[in-house]
Amino acid sequence: MEFEKSLDDILKIIPKERRTFLFSATMTDKVKKLQRACLRNPVKLKVSSKYSTVDTLREEFYLVPADDKDCCLVYILNKVPGSMVMIFTETCYTSRLLALMLRNLGFEAIFINGKMSQDKRLGALNRFKSKGCNIITCTNVASCGLDIRGVDVVINYDIPSPKSYVHRVGRTGRAGRSGYAVSLVNQYDVGRFKDMEELLGKEISKHEVDECELKILKECVCDSRRIALKVKVDGWKRPRSMRHDGDKMEGHDRAARRSGLSMNRYRRVKHKSLLPNEVLGDIISLLPTKDGARTQALSARWRPLWLSAPLNLATRGGAEDADEDAVSRVLSAHRGPARRFAVSNLALAGLDAWLRSPALDRLQEPSALERFSPTLRHLTLRWCQFPDAAAGQAHFPSLRHLTPRGVTVSEHSLHAMLAGCPALTSLVLRYNYGFRRLRINSRSLSCFAVHYIDLPGTQIMLQELILEDTPCLETLLHCGTFGDHGMRVSVISAPKLKMLGRLTDKIGRFEFGATVFQGLHLIRLATVMRSVRVLALLNSNLILDVIINFMRCFPCLEKLYIKTNTSGMENTKADKTLDRIECLDLHLKRIVMGFYTGNKSHVDIASFFILNSRVLESMKLVAETYQVRNKMGAENQCKHLQLENRASSAAQIEFTTSHYFSCPRDIHELSDPFEYVL
Repeated sequence: MEFEKSLDDILKIIPKERRTFLFSATMTDKVKKLQRACLRNPVKLKVSSKYSTVDTLREEFYLVPADDKDCCLVYILNKVPGSMVMIFTETCYTSRLLALMLRNLGFEAIFINGKMSQDKRLGALNRFKSKGCNIITCTNVASCGLDIRGVDVVINYDIPSPKSYVHRVGRTGRAGRSGYAVSLVNQYDVGRFKDMEELLGKEISKHEVDECELKILKECVCDSRRIALKVKVDGWKRPRSMRHDGDKMEGHDRAARRSGLSMNRYRRVKHKSLLPNEVLGDIISLLPTKDGARTQALSARWRPLWLSAPLNLATRGGAEDADEDAVSRVLSAHRGPARRFAVSNLALAGLDAWLRSPALDRLQEPSALERFSPTLRHLTLRWCQFPDAAAGQAHFPSLRHLTPRGVTVSEHSLHAMLAGCPALTSLVLRYNYGFRRLRINSRSLSCFAVHYIDLPGTQIMLQELILEDTPCLETLLHCGTFGDHGMRVSVISAPKLKMLGRLTDKIGRFEFGATVFQGLHLIRLATVMRSVRVLALLNSNLILDVIINFMRCFPCLEKLYIKTNTSGMENTKADKTLDRIECLDLHLKRIVMGFYTGNKSHVDIASFFILNSRVLESMKLVAETYQVRNKMGAENQCKHLQLENRASSAAQIEFTTSHYFSCPRDIHELSDPFEYVL
C-alpha cells in the first residue's frame, strides 16, 4: 500500500471518536493491517469474489501464432472503427512500439507507461479522455485507479495474471454499461491462459480469425512495425531480448549461433523444450534435414532426440547442399525409423547401399517402391515413365495420398495401380499423359484433382473421366487452363460430393446422373445434387442464365466462385422476374467474383445476387489494384450495386486484389482450395 505513511499521519490528527468507512478495490495484507489499526468492530461488505468480472462484459480470445499478433491486433481494430480502445501490454517498450506502429497505419494512437513522467502521463490520459485519440496502448499502470468513461474495448496484447486481467478488463463495462474484452493468445500462452480461466471460474469463448484477412494485412503491418523500430527517443532502449548486435550477443545468442539456427527460430525451439520427447521427435522429423540435425547443439536434452526421431532426409545436391558422402554419413549415424528419403542432382553411385540401410526401415515417404509398399502412406512420382511391367506389382495397402506429376503411364497401368491402393483418400493427377480414359471405382477416395496443360498433337491426353463408384468422394477439382481440350466428365455415383470446380466452357460434356451440360450450357436437367456446397465456374464470357441453371442443379450451394477473363457478360435474366430458386432463398452465403472490372455487365451480375440472395453474408469482388485503392471508385461501385436494396441485411461487400482459383500443392489438406490466395 503506497499511501501507508500518509494515512498514519492523518489518523494521528483526526478525532478518535468517529465513524470510518474504508473502501478498497483489493483486500491486501497491508489493507487488513490498516483495518485492525483504525476500525473497531467493523462491518465488512464484500461485493464480489477475488477474481470475477461483470455480467455486462463480453469476453473473447483469438488464438493466433506469435508472428501474427500484430496483424490480428489491426484486424480487431478494423472491426471496431471509432471505438475507444485500451491495449494493455507487458512492457513499456511494447506499449510505445505498438502506438508508433498503429500511427503509421493511420490509427489515432497514444501510449502511457511507467517510464513517462507524471505530467506526460496526465497529458496522454487527458487526450484520450477528451477523445483527441481513440486508442491508447498502456501497461498495468493504467489498469487500476482510473475511471475513464466511454471505454468500449479492452485488448490484452499480452496475457496477464488473473488479478491483472480483472483490473484490465474492468476499464470497460463500468456502471452497468456493456463492454468488450479480447485477449490475443499465441502458442506459448495457452497454458497460462488456461490457468487464468480456471482461477476465474469460467471458460472464455474463442473467436475465429479470418486467415485470408491476416495474409492481406501482413505486408503493411510488417512495414509499419519496421518503421516504428527505427524511431529513436531519448531515454528509450530496446529490451535485451530484442537486440541483435552481432558479437555483443550473449547467452541465448551464443547458443543460437552454436546451433546454426536464426535467433527467432532458436527462441521458438527453446519454448518447445517444455514438450514431451515424443512430440519433440515429431517436430524434428518435420524440420528440413540440416535444421533437424542442428537441434543436437541446443542442449543435452535435445542431443539424443535427432537419432531417435523419424529421419527426414531430403537433398537436391549441389555446392551448398549435401553430397553423396554426406548422405552416406547420415544414414550410417541414424538408427531409424525414417519418415522421408528424397535425393536428386547426385551421382547416386551408392543408391543401392542407401536403400538397404536399416535407417530406412518402415519408410513412410520413399522413392523405391517394392521394399516399402506395406508402410507407404504418401507417394509422389515426378517426371518419369511408369512401366507396364511394374503395374501388377504396385500394391500399397496403406497408401493414402498419391500424386503422379509429369508421369507417362498407360491406361491399363494406371487402373492397375489404383486397384492396388484400397485405402487411397487423395488422388492428384498433375500433367500426366499416356492415357485417354480414366474410370474410378474407389470406396475410400475423398479428394480427386486433375491438372492439365494443353499439348495438342504431342501427347496422349485424358479425354474422358468417369466416376463410377465413389461413395466417399467429397472434392472434385478440374484445374485445366482456359484452353481445355474438351474433356468429358461423367459422375455416375458420388452421393457425398460437396466441392466442385472449376467448370469451364471448354469442357466438352459434363454429366451428373441424368443431367447433362455441354460446356457450361444446360442440355437436360433431370437430376439435382443436393450434396454440393461449393462451386467454381470459369468462363471467357459468363452468362447469368448459366449460373442460374447451375443453382437449379445444385440447390444447396453455400459458396459460389465466378471468374471470367473478359469484360463482357451477357446477362439476359438480370432484369427479369425469376421463379423461386431455393439456393438464393435459403443457402447461398458467400460469392467471390474474379477479374471484376466494375463495368455495367459485371455490376449487373453482382447486383443480381445482392438483390436476390436472402441469406448472403459476404461478396468479395476481386478487382484491379487501382480500383481497390481508389476510395472514390469503391464508393461509386457501392452505389451502382444498389446496396441499400439488398435482400440480406447482413451482406458485406469487399473489394480486394487477391486472386483465387489456384490449386495449391496439398489440396487434400485444405477445407476449401478456392479460398487459397496466390
